[in-house]
Amino acid sequence: MPRACGWPIRTTPALPPRRSRWIAAGTYYLRVLFLGATGGTFYRLRAETSVPAASAAFPGAQDLGAIPAGVVRAVEGSVGPDDRSDEYSFHLSARSTIAVKLYNMIDDADLVITDANGQRVGSSNRNGNSTESLTLDLSAGTYYVRVLFTKGISTTGYRLRLAAA
Repeated sequence: MPRACGWPIRTTPALPPRRSRWIAAGTYYLRVLFLGATGGTFYRLRAETSVPAASAAFPGAQDLGAIPAGVVRAVEGSVGPDDRSDEYSFHLSARSTIAVKLYNMIDDADLVITDANGQRVGSSNRNGNSTESLTLDLSAGTYYVRVLFTKGISTTGYRLRLAAA
């Protein structure tokens, strides 16, 4: 059995790896991406040599622009079994308190906020169609909001509201 960094590498016989090669000891980052298969859970695994940039992680994020103090941004969308997440980016030009609210859902969806380095800075994961909300004190910079379809059964619409103070 091949080994990398002291750990055995196992593959499913029906799905052999495209490439295999020995790598030197070091720090590696692995990302598991959902492919949306039904009847099972299938993933694509990608190994990278550096910390993935947030823009690479969310290349299709809808840009909500700068949100200065006193400004509110609101968008509507939907997530479900066939479209499990929506991503939005926003920018703060100064340290701000940002209130994020996800509401008007008919099924379960969760809220995650990450910084430009992909580090989670806040999340809300209440059960069912309960309103998700966060209030965060954030430094100037670019941030990402992810709306995630989690344990629900059917597609749910939502309204996302961001307000800076």
